[in-house]
Amino acid sequence: MNQQSSVTSAPRIWMPGFLFRRIVIISMVSAFFVASNTKAPALTVVSNGVFQTDFYGTQTPRVYDTTWGDFEITLAPDPDPLPLFLQLYIRSGPTGDPMWAIQNMCLPASNTLDSTVTISRFFDLGLIGVTSGTDCTTMEIDVEIVPLSLTSASPGPFMPVTVGTRVYNVSGSGTDNNTTPTAPTDPGTPPAPDNATTVPMVAPTKILRTDVPDVEEGVNECGPGAVTRSILWLKNKGYIDAPVTTSGLMGDFKTSSSWDAAKGVPTYADFLKGKLAVTKDLDVNNKFMVRRPSSVPAGDFETSDGKALDNGNDPTFEFIKKEIKANEDVEIYVGWLDAAGVRFNGHVMTVVGVTDDPTSKIKEITVQDDRDQNSPNAKNQRRSTRYTDGSPPGLDDIPTSNRVELVVSESARPRVTTGSVSTNQTIVVQFNSGMGGGVLDPTNFGLSGSGQGTLNGTPDSVTDLGGNQFQLTWTTGSMAFGGDIVVEVQPGATDADGNPIGQFNTLTLPGAGLPVKLSQYLIE
Repeated sequence: MNQQSSVTSAPRIWMPGFLFRRIVIISMVSAFFVASNTKAPALTVVSNGVFQTDFYGTQTPRVYDTTWGDFEITLAPDPDPLPLFLQLYIRSGPTGDPMWAIQNMCLPASNTLDSTVTISRFFDLGLIGVTSGTDCTTMEIDVEIVPLSLTSASPGPFMPVTVGTRVYNVSGSGTDNNTTPTAPTDPGTPPAPDNATTVPMVAPTKILRTDVPDVEEGVNECGPGAVTRSILWLKNKGYIDAPVTTSGLMGDFKTSSSWDAAKGVPTYADFLKGKLAVTKDLDVNNKFMVRRPSSVPAGDFETSDGKALDNGNDPTFEFIKKEIKANEDVEIYVGWLDAAGVRFNGHVMTVVGVTDDPTSKIKEITVQDDRDQNSPNAKNQRRSTRYTDGSPPGLDDIPTSNRVELVVSESARPRVTTGSVSTNQTIVVQFNSGMGGGVLDPTNFGLSGSGQGTLNGTPDSVTDLGGNQFQLTWTTGSMAFGGDIVVEVQPGATDADGNPIGQFNTLTLPGAGLPVKLSQYLIE
């Protein structure tokens, strides 16, 4: 189905050998049509909303009543493990043609949610004849949530809703040459539904973080805001241990990135400088992919505060997915293009989710930002968007025409957390994350301390015990009873994502040395 074609009536769908469960969500309450904690198979829906978007307003006259619709759904945790697909059908009224406005938007499995979560996606009001500058106050919709992606439309009963108004006022990344960006006056063309042929999903990747902090942004503060969200999330998850605060991170990043009230972060290089500065004491690894040519030359980016590892040009979906799956935080830097393809401004967001369905070929990310900068009443918003790789790559469901220019991630370096002495020839070491290359190499562990006794300085073997625990074993010698045991992990031991051990690489067990245990006594 293309953007201009209408939806035809279709019967309920059954898949061979699989009950095609359909969740139909209807109501008639104002801008939010509330499902009142409706419990349906595989999902608990709290509420939904439909809005018409006004754009900008802080740096340029506000563009009222655009053709950008905004759909919002709020979900609650539930025991069911099934990922689902959302379909939005719209029509102008009872006699209007039904249109498929959002096709196969991926929703998280309810059992992966640790709290109530709201997700949004833009859609095209022009499908039902709304023109720019026309206030859309009412329409009819059908929201259906199904366990398989759809290749043909199958709308159910439509219900009237009141359309609310929502402001999207974001900005703050410069033009990469330290010039003042111009303010947009046209949000561009809204996204078309996904026209690709899809098939039932098999073993998809679906991750959504519901615990990324809400960070208020002022005008052009998207860069500091995105970085602050990320680092606070690392801290709250226990991946880093540092006395960081929202105000401190925002201020430090502004200073170190040469942030300007009129320009935001002037260049990609400035963004990386700021990131390295605010993470220099946090025991993390920084990585990036960047569109070139740019202010960042090829190769690792290094300042006196540290080094960010270059992972290549034109940021890819696979890089973002790999970082999110590895519990790393990610910021995405998008440039906005005018009708001639010229970049005039941009925006930075925090990536909080990723979906990869290999059978339907759906690739989506979820971003979080402050949708109305300088308005303390507007909370951060999680927004779903399709991701298209290419040169350049782009976000299909974010205004305006855009290209993904820079993706930056940081991960907490692996660290030793706890350990114990099992026998006078074995020590168990616990890490904070899954370990990879080098951790089974005995030469990457060193032993010292008054309890070393006659044991060699490195173990003879390392065994994976599971749960990020590894046993170090010696075949000769023994500990000194009551002495201190000190194990130092060398940089050759990395985590599963290839990050080398960080500054917390030493395990000290005071007085833990054990005596030789005799297995039997012989008396003559």
